Amino acid sequence: MDKLEVAKILKSMTFLLAKMRFQSSSASTIETLNSLKCSLNEDINLWSYQNFLILFQDNNPYGGYNQLVESLNIINSNIFETDNVDEITRMTQLMSIVCEDAIKLYKEEKFKQLSDLLDVLHGLPEALISKDRWDPKIFWNVYFNPYKKRWNTDYFKIYKNKYFYNKGAEYNV
Repeated sequence: MDKLEVAKILKSMTFLLAKMRFQSSSASTIETLNSLKCSLNEDINLWSYQNFLILFQDNNPYGGYNQLVESLNIINSNIFETDNVDEITRMTQLMSIVCEDAIKLYKEEKFKQLSDLLDVLHGLPEALISKDRWDPKIFWNVYFNPYKKRWNTDYFKIYKNKYFYNKGAEYNV
């Protein structure tokens, strides 16, 4: 496993998710979500930045493939290797589930809620890159709780203990 490749893919996911949250009704949103889900379902040991980019070659999101690759290469120019592979491996399961739920919201044309869900998800990949920057309790409270309150849903409650429970500490839901 190339830890720099993993970090590049996570940083790229953050970029794509951030862009999608402002264009949630765009046709490229569903294509991008499907590509991200495909990548997230792949064994992290097999992740390759070049293979990740190829996922977007046909759907040309956000200005075309070449522009996307150029943007992602600039974003990733100062990236460092991840030191948080075990946690990333665990959390890619959650990210894949949330991508599936985002696809469902898109198909139901719930674009505002989709935008908010993408807002929750967009911070996760980059936050996971560094052990020093990753704090599941803070992430839960900053991203997941506001979504819960805004949409009056316990949507994430089923994920709380599995993905955000830390050293026996219960987080506010």
